[in-house]
Amino acid sequence: MEENVYEKFELRENRAEDFVPREYQVEILEKALKHNTIVYLPTGSGKTFIAAMLIKYKSQCLLKKYTDGGKRTFFLVNTVALVSQQAESLRRQLPLEIGEYCGYMGVDYWNADIWKQELDKNQVLVMTAQVFLNMLHHGYISLPDVNLLIMDECHHAVNHHAMRQIMQQFEGLSIEQQPHILGLTATLLNSNCKSDKVESEIHSLEVTLQSKIVSAVNEDMVQVCVYISSLL
Repeated sequence: MEENVYEKFELRENRAEDFVPREYQVEILEKALKHNTIVYLPTGSGKTFIAAMLIKYKSQCLLKKYTDGGKRTFFLVNTVALVSQQAESLRRQLPLEIGEYCGYMGVDYWNADIWKQELDKNQVLVMTAQVFLNMLHHGYISLPDVNLLIMDECHHAVNHHAMRQIMQQFEGLSIEQQPHILGLTATLLNSNCKSDKVESEIHSLEVTLQSKIVSAVNEDMVQVCVYISSLL
């Protein structure tokens, strides 16, 4: 990559000293910029920071209002508790407007006009995967209007889970119409996976998310362990 990824990523000035990317995070970001990616790293290793860097790097198309042709980034989580947690993390790291949405806010009863207001107001929307799936079903958002789709704990994208159903909506769309995908996970398998199914389950996850799994290896993993230890 010709340009320095880190140099292009400008954080909020008053927080910049808290967010200096490690070498392994920059290397994973470079891969995530080239193709749809599942980031496989242990808890506490800064997966959300990698997501924030990718959001910022691809944020040019977010600057217009949605109703004026701007696109939007969606950060999907598996539980209601993670909505506020991840939204707050992104607010600390990004100079963008971040909205958060889940069922208890009554979003299931919102109409198209309310969603248009929210899409105009916020450039990044954090929500449960089910809320986003409902938006697709009601026509409140279409995948070509999404520049980046981030799925936290993406190993849940199996069977009838909302994340998997969302990916099924990609069928029939050209590559140009499809959002860029970033999956985040600390585990590639669900707990009930049998040992003889490990390889096929991992391959299935890559196929479902149309992504390649990327992790830190060898000397990079030492950096990961040191980074996690520094947070304890």
